[in-house]
Amino acid sequence: SSPSIKYQQEIGRYLSNNIDDAIRFLNSLLGQLNWAFSEFMGLLKDV
Repeated sequence: SSPSIKYQQEIGRYLSNNIDDAIRFLNSLLGQLNWAFSEFMGLLKDV
């Protein structure tokens, strides 16, 4: 099996057992996606 699947399983197991960390992780991820999307839309407006 590829290393990435192993890492995904490890991270998934950790987040399943540590709900508070999982919430913080997802919150951070969504915040970064939101920022990136906003930047992208701003760039499109300038074109």
